[in-house]
Amino acid sequence: MHKWRDNAGVTLVELLITVAVGSLVTIAAVTVLIFGLKAHHLGLDTTARQNEIQVGISVIREILAENTITGIGENGEIQIADGTGEDGKVKQKNLLYYDEEADAVCGTTGGKLLEKVTGYTAAWNAEEDPNLLTVTLTLANGKEYSIPVYCRMVDILPEESTESTTEATTEPATEATTEATTAATSEPPTATTTPLIGDPTAETTNPLIGDPTEESSNPLIDNVTGYSAQTGTNSYALRQEPSTDEILAEVLSDQKVEPSVRLFVGKLASQLGSTGRILTEDGQGEYFSQWYIGSYAQNPTWNESTPWCACFVSWALDACAPYLEGEPPRFANVDTFWVELVTADNWKKNRPEAGDLIFFDWVDDSQYNPQHVGVVLTEKDGWIYTIEGNSNGVVAMRKYPADDAGIMGYGILNWK
Repeated sequence: MHKWRDNAGVTLVELLITVAVGSLVTIAAVTVLIFGLKAHHLGLDTTARQNEIQVGISVIREILAENTITGIGENGEIQIADGTGEDGKVKQKNLLYYDEEADAVCGTTGGKLLEKVTGYTAAWNAEEDPNLLTVTLTLANGKEYSIPVYCRMVDILPEESTESTTEATTEPATEATTEATTAATSEPPTATTTPLIGDPTAETTNPLIGDPTEESSNPLIDNVTGYSAQTGTNSYALRQEPSTDEILAEVLSDQKVEPSVRLFVGKLASQLGSTGRILTEDGQGEYFSQWYIGSYAQNPTWNESTPWCACFVSWALDACAPYLEGEPPRFANVDTFWVELVTADNWKKNRPEAGDLIFFDWVDDSQYNPQHVGVVLTEKDGWIYTIEGNSNGVVAMRKYPADDAGIMGYGILNWK
């Protein structure tokens, strides 16, 4: 009996087996492909989420580092000072809080900084460093992320201390006592305690202010709309001679300082006391961050709470563009511009001069990661005097020990 074969000489059984095996191989290949695609997309989703987390953590770290943390609320809200009330006591508002409905950590304006978070805790590492704050975020997947942040200005007075200090200012006091208590009272300082202004009822020879009844011929103050003395609230704010406002007057009248640098410092000084908006002749203009980005509407990740220390410096440099070699530096990311300065060899570790940019890194993590920038007024008697934007939320003058570990170094600008 002969077996039936097809024209190729293959039996029907062999053909069916071949077809079955081929089908199984095809099904297996499709299955592997489907699982591979799922794994690939899962990997993409995981990577995207990790990037989202890192960006959120970076934003939170920068917000915490650039603000004065005055307390932690009952529900874990991280708070900052928000002026003083009629009773002279410091008011507070939330800088960072957890929104249960949004499952997110939010900022002052309600913007979501990091989503899919089930909560966070904040605590001071008093034993290690009283200014070191650790924020621990708990994500929906159960993982925790700790963010250590060095907060340089944490010295809010207790309510009872504020009251007693305010009362003490009614008693006769020495000049030093008056200076130390002025920052703790809601009453404005008298004219005689402000060396830049002098006695408003008498003719002044102060080179910064001059005669307010005459048109100024000093290019440093033509566009100055006001002046506000800031004593500072950081750990180095105890007034020692010379004071920061006296240093400012010296720089602005020092003929050894290049005129272009004095113009730059004068422009910065015109904004002393600003809380983030450009001071103009008519009052207040747009925010420094708004000036930098152009439009909040077209850049939804930006708003009035966006850290603005670099935007403030960029704004002043833009106003002084004719006195700079090339295009004026324009930056919002402190870290990125620091790299540009180092790459261009416009960087030094010591001997700062008036007009140099000063960079700060307050996070002790053995990495170079500046979080804040300001402008040097001068170095004198072991102190670095500066003027900074978004320092405790305002444009203010500060001073630091020359060997302060938080000072990374100084950026050099190319003045004509």
